[in-house]
Amino acid sequence: MPMLCAMYVAPVSACPDDAVLAKIAGFKNLFIGEVHGTVETPEFVRCVIDKKIELQGSGLVVSLELPRSVETSSEFWNRSAEMQDGRASQAMHELFLYLQSKEQQGVIALRFLDTGVGSSNKELMSEQEGFPADPGVVIYRGNAHSKKSVYEGTPFLLGAATSEFVHISVIAGDGGEFWGCAPGCGVHAFPAALGAEGKAIPHGALIDGKEHDHDYIYFLESRVFTASLPWKDAVVCEACVGEFPGIPRF
Repeated sequence: MPMLCAMYVAPVSACPDDAVLAKIAGFKNLFIGEVHGTVETPEFVRCVIDKKIELQGSGLVVSLELPRSVETSSEFWNRSAEMQDGRASQAMHELFLYLQSKEQQGVIALRFLDTGVGSSNKELMSEQEGFPADPGVVIYRGNAHSKKSVYEGTPFLLGAATSEFVHISVIAGDGGEFWGCAPGCGVHAFPAALGAEGKAIPHGALIDGKEHDHDYIYFLESRVFTASLPWKDAVVCEACVGEFPGIPRF
């Protein structure tokens, strides 16, 4: 029998420890990549943004992988479950409201960009041109878009447009669950990462990410992803649950 999703519960803390957080927030321009549909990564991004505000003051630009319509309409958040891809999760909605309040206070400037099907290269480049040089920018996207390389024939030109950015992918070393469509929309298992031979996964650490087309990989201190279901009351059924293909090696 179908089961209604639980309400969003914030993690105890997805923040890195003080030293790692200060290092990440110290980079002027950040491009953070995530697995959509988790509780932990939006909380991690909130921690980073708060720290950057503490270090740099007001004026930070934050760009989200959301359509601009979220500022004036709830349509995106109210889409039916089969139209969700994890970006309209309860955790993401909480982050959006938090950042919106910061913008209303004059602390940050929000930008929006839906890099899914239908976004053109021209739109992507136009959005990038709107970013000021100071005091810094945080771009937050799926980790397919946060890679440094440019993929010809796709709309994901952000690698070329963000050469001055530090690219970080956020991973849970012990795997866990996320809400996504890969294939079929629902709660999916995310595999645990595999360390190099004889090497443990460094939970809570920032490691070199060049082999994975990023500057860094950050392994969450919490070790696992928790699925954040759609903000709209979504139905989860056993038929929707599946395995996410591929096991990342670090």
